[in-house]
Amino acid sequence: RVVDAIDISLYNDSSIYKDYFNKIAKIPLLSYDEERTLLLRYKNGDKEALNILINSNLRLVVNVASRYKQKCFNTSLDFMDLIKKKILDYNL
Repeated sequence: RVVDAIDISLYNDSSIYKDYFNKIAKIPLLSYDEERTLLLRYKNGDKEALNILINSNLRLVVNVASRYKQKCFNTSLDFMDLIKKKILDYNL
């Protein structure tokens, strides 16, 4: 579970983060074939396919943001801001 892999104590309001992590942990991961199909759909103009791809990879985004926050503890960015930035980076 995502919550178990992240040190909640690093963040100001841990209940908000725990709730968010629990919600994204319920989103199923995609298989290689599912990702490939969704990418093809997105290339053909299907915006919903992009939403599914982004949502299915939120755990990866949280993991990267968590590692960054742990290494750069003095960063002025809030943890959720880091997550939002990464999501926007992926949203081409």
